[in-house]
Amino acid sequence: MTHSLHNLAKAWLEMLQVERRSPANTLESYTRDIESFLNFLQGHLDEPLQLETLPNLTRRDLRAYLAKRKGEGIGPRSLARYLSTLRSFFRWVGREYHLSLDHLDLVESPKFVQGLPKALSLEEGQRLFTTLENCEHRAFYTKNTPAWVLLRDRGLFFLLYGAGLRISEALSLDEAQALQDPLVVVGKGQKTRLVPLVSKVQHMVKEIIEVCPYCGNGGPLFRGTRGARLNPAQASRTLQNLRRGLGLPESLTPHSLRHTFATHILREGGDLRTLQELMGHENLATTQHYLKVENQYLADVFRKAHPRDKR
Repeated sequence: MTHSLHNLAKAWLEMLQVERRSPANTLESYTRDIESFLNFLQGHLDEPLQLETLPNLTRRDLRAYLAKRKGEGIGPRSLARYLSTLRSFFRWVGREYHLSLDHLDLVESPKFVQGLPKALSLEEGQRLFTTLENCEHRAFYTKNTPAWVLLRDRGLFFLLYGAGLRISEALSLDEAQALQDPLVVVGKGQKTRLVPLVSKVQHMVKEIIEVCPYCGNGGPLFRGTRGARLNPAQASRTLQNLRRGLGLPESLTPHSLRHTFATHILREGGDLRTLQELMGHENLATTQHYLKVENQYLADVFRKAHPRDKR
């Protein structure tokens, strides 16, 4: 019995969705990556793509695919992600069908410089959250925006910064879940972690439930103006208006509030292990990136303050 590679890819993606409960945006990326590779392979080999195709692939075939994408202007970070997707797919096929595909794991990932997380300075954070706390962000909305929407957005941005949540984690919260302390957060791969909430954020969460006309039935905490769960794109657009109105960096996004949370925790003396738990990082190496941000900050302070530093 022959197995089409397209059908195998579909089965792999279904496994990721059902068994591993991969987030929707991750599945979308994997789908694009695998379709791109199979389309390339069809033209590259000019033959039907079956299960038997994989053991006959060589490292040269994979390098040819990466070279083609590079020629299309794809950067090394994205190329590394494409290769990671293919490796995951090959490993799954190898386990399911008892094939030896180890030779395809030997292609080196493209090298790229790991960028530092973008975080607000203490002064920038103060400007943003003072504006939100005093509801002065009303100036950046249309005149007919309901008052409860301002409180919703204030609570959302305070929660992202106050608890270090991903935007998907925050918007997935239901009312009862959001009222818990510590907060039970469901992160990547459906892994849960406990995150304590400061009293100010707890108060804002309760206020959202009280003022939102759609809340009170145990459904989503953050809702759009028609009652459905709030869309991440809407939250991003709102924060974009805020950052431009307040003259804050263009790097300010919902996700950068999570980076700001981590950077400020370290700056105030928090330790890496605790931060790792709060962020839900599987590997400590991921959390250590924030040390580079903090070290860069300390170096800048030193250069500005030291009387003998003329740089």
